[in-house]
Amino acid sequence: LVLRPFRVGHFVEVASGRQGTVREIGLFTTLLTTRDLYYISVPNSAIFSATIVNYTREPLRRVKFNVPVDFVNDLDKVQSAILSAMKSVEGISETPAPSTVVSELREYAVIMTVRAYARSEDYWKTLYALQKAVKDSLDEAGILIAVTRQAVAKRTEAEGKGNQPLPASE
Repeated sequence: LVLRPFRVGHFVEVASGRQGTVREIGLFTTLLTTRDLYYISVPNSAIFSATIVNYTREPLRRVKFNVPVDFVNDLDKVQSAILSAMKSVEGISETPAPSTVVSELREYAVIMTVRAYARSEDYWKTLYALQKAVKDSLDEAGILIAVTRQAVAKRTEAEGKGNQPLPASE
């Protein structure tokens, strides 16, 4: 408690992965309220003997998510559409600058990583608005989102032991 890694009102992750907004810091326990409005009382001994993640201590928080796009898309057009969407969302910080990069090539998709910064207290609102804006911008630009593909193969082995023909359907 002396080091003050969090204060009342901060959103934290403490002992055993418990997440919530700090409501009260007592002598023996800290009281949290989860996003689902559950009340959690965590012993301070458990909190301060474990790693503490404070999501709201810094004024800005990075918003990050992946968007899988089809290989047939022009990647410059994809990046342009995503950056355009980022500029349209209220709450995105100009510094550090928003970015989108090709982060991975998978067997069925090019994975674009979208990164922007927003005020810590606006994180969830900004994340949801940005995801919607990116989806709308990609749709408007005619960008195809990646979907898993399956190939159909027709087997033509000769009939024999173990390769009996299927009975005719009635």
